[in-house]
Amino acid sequence: MTRHLSGLTFAAPIPRPSYLKLSTPKGSKAAGVRYEKSVVAALKSRFPLLLHGQWFSFADAFGPGICQPDIILRGSQACVVLECKLTDRAEALEQIQLYLPIVTKAFGLPCRGMIIAKNLTRTTPLGVVVGSLTDAFGLLTSQPNTVPILHWLGSGPI
Repeated sequence: MTRHLSGLTFAAPIPRPSYLKLSTPKGSKAAGVRYEKSVVAALKSRFPLLLHGQWFSFADAFGPGICQPDIILRGSQACVVLECKLTDRAEALEQIQLYLPIVTKAFGLPCRGMIIAKNLTRTTPLGVVVGSLTDAFGLLTSQPNTVPILHWLGSGPI
């Protein structure tokens, strides 16, 4: 379950909290981590300043919290928050909806969201699925309230 925000008052990037234990994921979680790393590797050549796994501290009406978006493409005028999923799930959109106001407040830039998924499901909204990063950016531009889902199999150009 993803936390919902109410009355966001503070957000800032922070180093990884020391009290969080490092663990070695297993099974499908490990496959998801490998997929996320392949997305980062594919994007690094086009976006050398991307942020991967940046932690944020924030406060809202529910109290303090922390979060970690998968990838942030930060430009001088805006940012795009990317959520990577091995299989597209509604949880990805919930996470994006949490991260966008936090990253916007922390960086003082407008932010948009994008999901990158290897596998689609019967519940994936096909009207927002695209096959390339160029098409995803086009959808972000033409439909400002849409979160595109980039269907990328994990190899080849993104």
